[in-house]
Amino acid sequence: MQTRASLFTGQGDLCRLKRPARRYSSVYVIRLRNTYNGAFAQDNWKMTTLVSDPITGLSNAGGAFTASNGNPVPRAGILYNGPKLDKGPSDLAVDHALLIYGLVQLPWKVDLSDIFRAQSGFHYSASFAANPPDVDGDNNFYGLDFTKGRNHFTAPPFVNLDVRIAKRFDFGERATLFAYLEFFNLFNRGNPAAVNGLPPETNPNSNAPKFGQVLQVLPGREGQVGIRIQF
Repeated sequence: MQTRASLFTGQGDLCRLKRPARRYSSVYVIRLRNTYNGAFAQDNWKMTTLVSDPITGLSNAGGAFTASNGNPVPRAGILYNGPKLDKGPSDLAVDHALLIYGLVQLPWKVDLSDIFRAQSGFHYSASFAANPPDVDGDNNFYGLDFTKGRNHFTAPPFVNLDVRIAKRFDFGERATLFAYLEFFNLFNRGNPAAVNGLPPETNPNSNAPKFGQVLQVLPGREGQVGIRIQF
């Protein structure tokens, strides 16, 4: 069954269809389809928008086209829910995080401070190996594999410890010298910075990285010394 709704703008109507832009004409079609599978019946409602460009004469009834103003128009009848296809955690989302920091004052005017952080890995998405689909029919291809979900995968955890040792030297009543010894990533842990999101190669002899393999890590253990004079 197919019902064609007319375009009108009425004052005081709670539900009304507004007239499209001046350069385009649209027809709103509601289709009701009944599908039967054994003893079960299912009713599917579908809303289709037919758009035509009076300048070029093109319509999206048979496929996607580019309007005279340069905007892509997807093919009519394609269910495209962009927010749902791109749904997933943020790139900055962290599932779990533990932060411990403190300062200990030791004898001989020595201070020991640290910052320890352990957290879940960052989220990343899988990509299509080749020929990504044109979801909405506008000839623009989205490389992320939306069938698995955006940022569906998680990199290895991040663990880091930074330590500072400070020593104070007093010279008389006005001059003071502070000496610092600092270490970053004291455990020298290879925390991931980039992970491979491409699917695995079909060729077993290929040297291509595996899916989820760490491609780049953050800097390892680093140390530095410094002094500060106060007078």
